[in-house]
Amino acid sequence: MIADKGIGTRGSKLCIQICVNDEIGGKGFKARRLMLEEKIGLGPITWISPLWEDNFQEYELNNLPVNYMKATNLECINWETFWKTKQPQWDAIGYTNDSLILVEAKANTKEVIQNRVTSAIEHTRLIVEKEFGSNPLWNNELFQIANRLIFLRNIKHQFEERGIKRNVFLIFVYFINDVTYQPTQKSEWDAFFIENIKSQEVNERKKYPPKDLVGNIKEVFIDVWRDKK
Repeated sequence: MIADKGIGTRGSKLCIQICVNDEIGGKGFKARRLMLEEKIGLGPITWISPLWEDNFQEYELNNLPVNYMKATNLECINWETFWKTKQPQWDAIGYTNDSLILVEAKANTKEVIQNRVTSAIEHTRLIVEKEFGSNPLWNNELFQIANRLIFLRNIKHQFEERGIKRNVFLIFVYFINDVTYQPTQKSEWDAFFIENIKSQEVNERKKYPPKDLVGNIKEVFIDVWRDKK
């Protein structure tokens, strides 16, 4: 499925668009892109979405344009058996010579919380419960995070099984001081994570994040309205 497109008006949708485009409507944002890439720390990134010239289209991995499927080795994956339900829709997707980059962006703490799991993703809910244990938060408020982590693990394993030497990184981008909607300071983000996420158990009393994914997860805090490059 090819999902949302069009320029954002506020919140994380607008902020991430500013961070991956050098120019939007004649206004330059290259400094913001460079700042995000520096914070991610993987070198220069070729961004696939959401791009100005593509009307800010957002994608699921199985519906990327063919040229990008080839560039990221995703054409080798059997999507019919890999993920049988609706795939995550990524806020941004990019790649380097040896890495695939999946971005989940949030501009305030309310965007992190998902209050209910719909019947459309019931199959995924069962997978989350199997992987993360019976803690109800992972299948309710924190379901989206759990879902993204499992997807990351599966993509990583797909490449490993096929002998493809491509790293996969899940980048959580948290925007600070988003003046377009609900400004959230770094201290507020820190308190939220400690209380709601990093204190949670992931099967057999193991803390977040899962040990096998520690090297594939990055958290980035950025203020696109105040930070200067």
